Amino acid sequence: MTSSHDVRISQREADIFLSFFEPHGLNLEVSRIGRFPLHLYASADYLGRHGTPISVDALRNHAFVGYIDDLIQLDAVRWLDEAIAGPAIAFYSSSMLAQMFAAVAGAGIVMLPAFARAERFGLVPVLPQLIQVYRDVWVSTHQYLSRLPRIRIVLAFLKETFAAEFPF
Repeated sequence: MTSSHDVRISQREADIFLSFFEPHGLNLEVSRIGRFPLHLYASADYLGRHGTPISVDALRNHAFVGYIDDLIQLDAVRWLDEAIAGPAIAFYSSSMLAQMFAAVAGAGIVMLPAFARAERFGLVPVLPQLIQVYRDVWVSTHQYLSRLPRIRIVLAFLKETFAAEFPF
């Protein structure tokens, strides 16, 4: 399942927990398994209408797509705030997919994780060399469960996949 809140592995709410932050708790086995970049993206239509920014300072003249502040339950998804101070938000959503498709429709510039593969929807990177934001990926499981073969196999698969795709 996906969730916007912390899952309590120590209380057996899940067998394995993937997160953008390091979980803490009793009897947990926690390890960082990857690190992914986030990039600013915009549609060619948006850039054609508003111009392509050539500096971080030029971003002040652009509209952005972002999260609804009051609905953010994980500070780890405040990635746009980390890149730009006080962005002018033209479209808000609690859904990363809704944000991506709003940007595809030309609503503004959006910050998305590399794993979203935004280019396949026609979005182009904006200032990829100047804006550098990263998030770590953590995996955790209860110490007892980590010894079960089915859990060990899934953990090994996740670690291998992230190591190949988003090494740290």
